[in-house]
This record gives sequence, structure tokens and C-alpha cells, in this order.
Amino acid sequence: PEPKYDERAKILNNLGNLFRTDYAKAKPLYEESLSLRIRYVKDSVALTNAYNNLGAFYYNFGNYSNAKSYYAKALQYSAGNSVSRNQLIYNYSILLNEFYEFERSKQVLRAALRDSDPAHVTSIRLRLRLVECEMLLGRIETANAELAIVRKALENYPHDDPLWVEYY
Repeated sequence: PEPKYDERAKILNNLGNLFRTDYAKAKPLYEESLSLRIRYVKDSVALTNAYNNLGAFYYNFGNYSNAKSYYAKALQYSAGNSVSRNQLIYNYSILLNEFYEFERSKQVLRAALRDSDPAHVTSIRLRLRLVECEMLLGRIETANAELAIVRKALENYPHDDPLWVEYY
């Protein structure tokens, strides 16, 4: 990556984050950051971040089809970074549920969970998303089986941990 373009892309991305609630200001910043990363930086972590931020940006403004497209693109570049990939999958799963694509959401979640430590915070959150999908599909027994895995993982956390609050 060319350092000057990498630094510029980071600055534009951070400015986009700063103005993320102002559509007119944030959109060109995120888009220019992505453009620089595609043309000059070509780093998978940087591209994942840029696509993910645009996905979240469009999601927050209710443009779910653009959000879905950017999240899917981010997933293509996220293979090497499991923690940020799992956070991305979490976001993408929420979006898939907006489209009533519960089976696809489950596929994505299960694929992420296959390679994850079940006691890791992100894995617990992914599994809770999976429970939600199962519930929305009316598969109560499967949802309960997934909840049992969550309960087991939560045994490793103190009861005042925010995860307990989120779960209970």
C-alpha cells in the first residue's frame, strides 16, 4: 500500500465516522475512502473496514439493499480477521433478518461459529442472533439447544458482566 493514500483513506473514513449521522457529509467521505483503498491500498483489512462502514452507514439510513451489498462485499475481504469478521457477520445477520432471509442468516452465523471459540464474547453474540433466527422460524427446540450453549459459555463470565445483562 502507498502510505500517503492509506493515511488519506483512514482520515476520510474517520471523518465519515464523525459525520455518520449527516448523510450529505458522511457519504462522500466514506466513498472516497473506499475508492482510495480499492485503487491504492488493496489491503484486505482496510477494504473490509471500508465496506463494513458503508454497510452500516446505509443500514442506519434505512437503505437496506445498499447496506446488504456493502456487507456482502466486506465479507469477501474479511477472511483473515476472525474477530472483525464475526462483528461484520453479526451486522450482516441483522440486515438479512430485515429481508426475512432467516435461513441465509443462519447459514452465515453457523459458518462463523464453526471456527470460533464458543466462550468468546463475539461468539456468544453470534449464537444469540442464531437463537433469534430459530425463534423467528418457529424452531423452539433448536433455539433452546442454542441457548443451552450460550448458558454454558456464560458460566465463564462474572454475573455483573454486560453479557449477562444483555442475555437476561
